[in-house]
Amino acid sequence: MFGNFRSVVIGLVFLSVFGLTFGASEQASKVDPLANASVLVEAFVVEVELDALKEAGVSIVGMSPESVSVLKILWCLRDKEMGAVVSGAKVCVKNREEGEVSDSETVYVKTEMKSQNGRATNTRYDSHQAGKSFSVNAYLESDTVIGIEYNYSETGFDEEKDEMGPPATFNFELKGTLTAKSGKPLVAGAVQNDESVKFLIVCATVQSEIDSQKRGRKKKQSR
Repeated sequence: MFGNFRSVVIGLVFLSVFGLTFGASEQASKVDPLANASVLVEAFVVEVELDALKEAGVSIVGMSPESVSVLKILWCLRDKEMGAVVSGAKVCVKNREEGEVSDSETVYVKTEMKSQNGRATNTRYDSHQAGKSFSVNAYLESDTVIGIEYNYSETGFDEEKDEMGPPATFNFELKGTLTAKSGKPLVAGAVQNDESVKFLIVCATVQSEIDSQKRGRKKKQSR
């Protein structure tokens, strides 16, 4: 009698432990593989001369023959006199979280002013703030598609100024939302004057274990 009872107890304990193990394994398999993923978001400010865009076949008003693209912008960078990457920032954030990176400095500019009679020169040093800020909120729609809310701003001044007066300052800011494929850069926006266009190019790349595994498999396949 007691032997049968003991067998029943052992059987119940075995089933209980097996059931808990199976349940934990099943629960682990349902964990979102992107929950702990991170996204590296890069912003590049590229300034291109209008003549270079025209030579690349880009219409400055977005009509035929072609509208602007990242490839066309890169083509313009072959000549440093026609285009250049003038600034940028990078920030890595966890999926569905915000991140920000910023940099600022105070620059003192020498200004000389002559007196009304022109005989004396007064010298003074004025402080000017320069810097940039890049904030993002990234959310993964899949392991290859990323939604991004971004805000890029930059302030500065023209160093090639007239020594008899204050420098000309500028403020560049673009913000918005976009959907991008991992690792593929997009033109997020631009501002234009009568000589050049300043583009903001954004590229987001998934940084996750799944992404690492995919890269590992590709390397093995290429061998």
